[in-house]
Amino acid sequence: GAGKWLGPRVRLGWGFGSRVNGGQVGGVYMVSNMSDTIEVHASKILPVEGIMQPHGDCEHLRPLLKAGRTLQGGEMVWVTDTTPYESLPAPSTGFRQFFRLVTSCVDIWYKDRYTENPRVEANAFVLTADKVSGNLEIDFERGKYMDANSAIKTR
Repeated sequence: GAGKWLGPRVRLGWGFGSRVNGGQVGGVYMVSNMSDTIEVHASKILPVEGIMQPHGDCEHLRPLLKAGRTLQGGEMVWVTDTTPYESLPAPSTGFRQFFRLVTSCVDIWYKDRYTENPRVEANAFVLTADKVSGNLEIDFERGKYMDANSAIKTR
């Protein structure tokens, strides 16, 4: 949606991810127990700012993406936080188990979407979003990487 930026524009991380010396640093690991329920595109969305829709939606970019590949059940994949991927409808009935591990550099944590680990202090901005109204509340006290004058989009 339309909005304005308060303060400087910065990229907020959700795993980041890069290849260093033949290995991976940071990033996101995903796996599903059912085949053909995750599609990963061999593309990167850069720059992210001004291109991505709320909550990571990039459907409007589909015509520009390289061909995607669906994962087989039990196949784990590593991606960066700029790699487009999508959850697909299950091709058959059954219980689907999906696992996504964001390894590091988590600057935003959606309180209503994720389970809090009481043993780990949040190092990220804690967001509470009302998807119906589009209102967004940010707990700056828990954010350690930036202050209240940093890049926060408001309606």
